[in-house]
Amino acid sequence: MMDLVIRKAMIYDGSGEAAFSADVAVKDGVIAAVGEVPGRGKVEIDAVGLSLAPGFIDAHTHSECHVFQDPARLCKLRQGVTTEVAGQCGWSFGPADENAPQEFRDYLAAVKNSGRPMPLYTTASALFDATAAMKPGAHQISFVGHHVLRGSVVGMEDRPATAEELERMKELLEGAMRDGALGMSSGLVYAPGIYSTTEELIELAKVVARYDGIYTTHMRNEADGLLAAVEETIRIAREAKVRTNISHMKVMYQKNRPLLDEALRRIEEANAEGADIFFDVYPYAAASATLLSTLPPSYLTRGVDWLAEELSTPEGVAKLEKAIMEPTEAWENPLLNAGFDHDMIVDAPMTPEAEGKLISDYARERGMRDIEGYAELIVKNRGAVRDIRFLMDEEDLVRLYRHPLCVLGTDGLYTGGTTLSHPRGFASFPRFLGRFIREKQILSREEGVRRITGLPADRYGLRTKGYIRTGYDADLVLFDFEKILDRATYADPFLPNEGVEMVFVSGQAAVVRNHPTGVCNGKVYRRGD
Repeated sequence: MMDLVIRKAMIYDGSGEAAFSADVAVKDGVIAAVGEVPGRGKVEIDAVGLSLAPGFIDAHTHSECHVFQDPARLCKLRQGVTTEVAGQCGWSFGPADENAPQEFRDYLAAVKNSGRPMPLYTTASALFDATAAMKPGAHQISFVGHHVLRGSVVGMEDRPATAEELERMKELLEGAMRDGALGMSSGLVYAPGIYSTTEELIELAKVVARYDGIYTTHMRNEADGLLAAVEETIRIAREAKVRTNISHMKVMYQKNRPLLDEALRRIEEANAEGADIFFDVYPYAAASATLLSTLPPSYLTRGVDWLAEELSTPEGVAKLEKAIMEPTEAWENPLLNAGFDHDMIVDAPMTPEAEGKLISDYARERGMRDIEGYAELIVKNRGAVRDIRFLMDEEDLVRLYRHPLCVLGTDGLYTGGTTLSHPRGFASFPRFLGRFIREKQILSREEGVRRITGLPADRYGLRTKGYIRTGYDADLVLFDFEKILDRATYADPFLPNEGVEMVFVSGQAAVVRNHPTGVCNGKVYRRGD
């Protein structure tokens, strides 16, 4: 007898081929049959009028950090995500050199864990084992972050790594690849990755390539310097001969929108010449990150203690204002290019009254100038502030989603208990299927499902996921294609999605109509599993 039989669903099998009506049977967490299934299962589900797809694969997540405070990952399960690709943008809690400087440890706690200390693991295997011990609700496979390699070896200094330091980083990365890391991620707009040279990244990416891993990058610039950043990424891909993903591909600020077509043309040209580059995109026109990344890079080289002291005086604030408004350093500088009235605070533990407000509104309510309110937020929270930045145009998202190299990622930053967060962490997949596929019809329904199932499974080597086929894992999403839709907003990201009926992880229902069942069947996968 089968454990589960889902009857007469419209099957979107992940391949992009035409949908078809069939039964799907599950036994021991695996798809046992697709077609007309005789007899009865222990559990029978009548799915007439509903669609069945493989569990959605979130190609860009930060659950390598957040799973330690929020292992159930309901924010993902409720939107149909059953597998998360974690360790993005250079961030992870290992592998780290055992002599990692305290300044780096404090900085990592500020940007990734709301200021709370988090252990640094000296091997990727130890990190993966600790993740598995949390009994996560969704499956996870992870990159290891360039920040932890560089920060634990070089520290927060703005300088090239020495030959000895580079060898130590390569040694740590080699161990991580042997332990089953998916590859290495970089975040070249954040410290300490922003201080690295292209040559350093090439040498590290060569280690990844030896294991047929993937190099994934939050590029050095997604605004005025987009084309130079794309060229750097192409150079790394070519010289290291490494499969490469561009994280959350975008172009920021209206003036830069014409750059996007040229960026895509250069990627296509590189692929035609032998590179293997693809990209992920989240379905929102607003970004989200740590507020520290809006600072000039030089302000991040001396640690959180120095920064808080520097911005506590009128002289320090005046100096910062000049550095932002009359810049001599190169970075995306969103406060100059978009303004304090385009930046909303969503997580500020020591100043909860700021959450949900634009920086400009927070400052005005306190009788301050914008720069003063901004500095106060950094000082009082010791840098542990997350924000949402309204910087992009939704029509560019449509152009990117239509591109055959594109997969979907949430870039979700939610930790359980946080009062606000970007809605992308809760609603990206229903938003993509409902607004972009059903309403805008930018792709066929079959191709839309492929972009969030079969295509990322193929890209990331998830050999038993992404398809409804006999022998594949029974990670499944039962949904109503005519109703699926996001309701989350920037003001209330917790509003439930519509149209997601049931989510199965390894053959067991983890969510039924937005309600968790208590099932936590997630596994931590390693490259090649």
